[in-house]
Amino acid sequence: MLIDTFSWEPYEQALLERKRVLPEVMTKRNKAVADTKNFYAVIGSGAFIPGHLLVIPKKLIFAFASLPDDQVEEADWFLNKMERIVQKTYGLKTIIAEHGMCHTPPSERKHYDHAHVHLFTLSPHVTEQGLTKAIDFTLARRAPAVTEICLEGKTYTKADEISEQFRRAAMEGVAPNTLSFKGKLLTLTDVQQYAMDDLVLSGRTPMSHAGMYTYFKTPWASNSFMTHYDLQSQITRHIVFNAERGIDTWEKDGGTMEWRWQENPFWERMVQTMRDIAPAMQEIESEPEARRFAFRNGVILPPNKHKTNGVVRQAHP
Repeated sequence: MLIDTFSWEPYEQALLERKRVLPEVMTKRNKAVADTKNFYAVIGSGAFIPGHLLVIPKKLIFAFASLPDDQVEEADWFLNKMERIVQKTYGLKTIIAEHGMCHTPPSERKHYDHAHVHLFTLSPHVTEQGLTKAIDFTLARRAPAVTEICLEGKTYTKADEISEQFRRAAMEGVAPNTLSFKGKLLTLTDVQQYAMDDLVLSGRTPMSHAGMYTYFKTPWASNSFMTHYDLQSQITRHIVFNAERGIDTWEKDGGTMEWRWQENPFWERMVQTMRDIAPAMQEIESEPEARRFAFRNGVILPPNKHKTNGVVRQAHP
């Protein structure tokens, strides 16, 4: 039986239980920060940078490009509002990214691929050139368009196995051009296949061509991209992580998997992000469009008498 990881009901229940006051205990389902008629936002797990949010439809769909027409305006407003809140709070540039449709073979799925859009911040030290290098390196490291690789007399053809062998090469300092493989090491130019306009509407073209897409909108047109290549799970997180850490060569990478939220949830940063954005969130409810889309803030700061030295306690899920 497949599980809907982003089913709205458990998040809504957690909001009701804490009466939308900033939680004292952070749990897997107690991460919601706001919702509208058809969407909600949560703190992103694996927050290796502050301000990482996810925007998610309340109903199960598999990509934002599949949203019905009557929800597009609301989706655009909510995404834009969450982005501006993060920008206002941290004074940082942002990236909006989505894996539209599944990047896991159906036979290997344990969860429904409930659509979700990532909102990442970029630290001031990340430059346009640095992000481009991180994109090119991550594509080479993941090798999503390689169909076969041979190492030490063994042949690998599954996507996860191929990716793991390129990871081994990074750990051992083996240059990619010395490996025996079939296919192509993609670069940024290869994945800049579609116009970068509105997320929902732009995604409908690659969806119709290939049934999936990756949307990665940066502060710069030069390294934003939308592609129908299957770039594999979490590649947008991987790119941002590499850009933040300045990883753009195999020697710097060393095979690290620190960007994987499953192993590194970064609970403390998740808690701090929720507290950081609370003041800006509280200013939205009085706006006319907020009332129109039934916006509700989910991170109301508690009265001073309820604060515990300004610290929110956190717990594992």
